[in-house]
Amino acid sequence: MPSKPGRVITFYSFKGGTGRTMALANLATSISRRNGGRRLLLVDWDLEAPGLHRYFRPYFKFESQDARDQEIERHIGLIEFLAAARELAYTLPGQADRNILLDQVFEKLDFTPYLMDTELRGLSVLKAGKFDKSYSGRIAEFNWVELFDRQPEFFGALADYWAARYDFVMIDSRTGHTDISGICTCLMPDTLLTVFTPNRQSLEGAVKMVRQAADYRVNSNDLRPLRVLPLVSRVEYNEKILNDSWRRGDRKEDIPGYQPAFEQLVKDIYKLDECDLTGYFNSAQIQYVPYYSFGERIAVVDDDATKGLLGWKYKVFSEIVLSPDLPWESDWGSLDAPPTTADRVWDAEWFAGRRAHAQFIRHPLLPGAPATHPYREVCASPMDQGRAYSRISLRDAWNAVPTLTPRAQAKASDDGIEAEFVLPGRDDREYYSMRQNSDWYSTRPLMVPRGHRHISTGPLFLGIAEDLMNCCWAYESLGMDTDTLIRFRVRHFGLKSWPLRILVYGYEEDRVSTVDAAEAEVEVALGQAWDRLESLVGTLASPVVELFQFTTIAESRLADSIAWFQRKDPGV
Repeated sequence: MPSKPGRVITFYSFKGGTGRTMALANLATSISRRNGGRRLLLVDWDLEAPGLHRYFRPYFKFESQDARDQEIERHIGLIEFLAAARELAYTLPGQADRNILLDQVFEKLDFTPYLMDTELRGLSVLKAGKFDKSYSGRIAEFNWVELFDRQPEFFGALADYWAARYDFVMIDSRTGHTDISGICTCLMPDTLLTVFTPNRQSLEGAVKMVRQAADYRVNSNDLRPLRVLPLVSRVEYNEKILNDSWRRGDRKEDIPGYQPAFEQLVKDIYKLDECDLTGYFNSAQIQYVPYYSFGERIAVVDDDATKGLLGWKYKVFSEIVLSPDLPWESDWGSLDAPPTTADRVWDAEWFAGRRAHAQFIRHPLLPGAPATHPYREVCASPMDQGRAYSRISLRDAWNAVPTLTPRAQAKASDDGIEAEFVLPGRDDREYYSMRQNSDWYSTRPLMVPRGHRHISTGPLFLGIAEDLMNCCWAYESLGMDTDTLIRFRVRHFGLKSWPLRILVYGYEEDRVSTVDAAEAEVEVALGQAWDRLESLVGTLASPVVELFQFTTIAESRLADSIAWFQRKDPGV
C-alpha cells in the first residue's frame, strides 16, 4: 500500500430516481477537469441495473468509433474481474488476511483488460460486465454470501488494491438493502456518499443504511475512518415553502426534515454533543433541472445559463468531496455563492498573437521561419477568476519571481507587461508576456548541454518545472486564492531532427524525432501546484519523449529531477 492511498467513495441511494449515478458522473468529471495528475476509477456495482457507462459513451476510446455501442456491449467488466479473483481466492487455505489476498489474488490479475479508458483526463470506467445473453444468469449465480464467508477480507483487499492505484475510486452501488449494497456501503468505502430526495421513504432508507454501515465499521477490524457525506438531490427551488419544510422539518405537516435527521445521525455516529450542518447543506444540494431528465448528459461539461446552474452545483459539491474535512468541520456555505463572472474563456486568439510576436523577435527579417533550436511555449490562464490587474501590480509580481528578475526587466505592453532576454553568446531568445486579466505566455529554448546538440531528459523535466512554477509564483504574488484553478497548455516545438539522449541498460543512446511539435494540457489549483509538480511535469513531458522512437519516461529519473529542482529552487 502507498503511504497515501486513494479514497474509495461509495455512492448509495435507498431508492432509484435520486440522480445517484448522475451525481457520480458529474462529480468525477468535475474532478477530472481540474486534474492535477489524479487518476480516477469509476465502478458500476449496480449489476442488476447498470447505467454508469451510458454517461461516458461519447468519451470512450475505441479503435473503431463506428462500432461504439457494440464495443461497449461486449467489453468485460466488474463481474468478470470478480469471478477471476474469486477463483484465485478459493485456492487459498482458510480465511486469508488482507495482505495475502492482495498479494496472492489481486496482484496476480491483469486489471487492464477490464477497464474502459476515456478522453477525460485520468478517468477510467469499470462497467458492470459483458452484456451478452448469459449476463443476467452470471449475476444471479454469483454467491456473494459464500464468497464473504470463505474469504471475509476479500472485499477489503479489493478496496486496498484499487486505492493503491487510483486517487479516487467511485463506486455506484445497488439501491435498497441487498448483499451488494451492504458490500458497497459497509466493506468497501472510506467515504459513504448517500444521495436522497426530499421524501420520507428516500430519507429514512438513506439514514438507516448509513447507520448500518457505521455500526459495522465500529464492530469490524477495519481501522479506516468512515466519512459520511449526505447529498440531497432533485431539489425544486421554486417551491420555497416545501423546500424549507423538508430541509428543517415541519411538525404540523409531519415532515421530519433532512437536516435535523442527519445532524442527529452525525452526533450518534461521531459521538458529538452538537452538530450544525446548515453551512454544509447550503452547498450539498442538487437542484432539479428538467432538461437533464432526458438522456444521460454530464452537466459540468455542457451546462450554461439557459439550463440553470446545475453544473455549478456539482462543481461546488466536488470541493467538498476533494476536501478531507467532515461535514460539520468547515463553513461550506461560502462555497454556494454562484460565480460573479462566467468561467474564463480560453483566449486562443491572444495566445496566437503572443506566439507571432515571439517568432518576430527570434526572426525579425523572417518572422514565419521555423525555430532553429528546440523551444517550449507555456500558455496559462486562471479559469475561475475575473479580476483585472494594473501594470504596476504585474511588474511587482514579475519582480517577485526569483528565477526571472535577474534575466530580464519587464516593460509595459499594450495590454500588460512583457520581457525578453537574449541568451549570452547565442541568438536564442526568451520571451514572456502577462496580460492585465492575468493570462500568461512564455517561450524559451530548451536547456541543451553546452557544446552539444542533443536534448536530455533531466534538463527537459527541470525546464518544464521551472516554467510552471514561474507562472505560479507570479500568480501568488498577485494575491490569487490558492483554490484558483490554473489551466496550462504546454507546447514543445523545433524538435525535428534533434536527438534525445537517454540511458539504455547503462549506455547512452540518441533517438531522433521526425515530428516537430508536441502539445499537452493540465489543470491544477494554484495552491497544489508545488505538491503535484512531479505528476504535472510527467503529464506534460510524456507526449514529447514519445516522439523520439516511442520513448517512455523513467519514473525514477523524473522523481530525481523534480526532487533536485525542489531542493535547489531559489524560491524555497
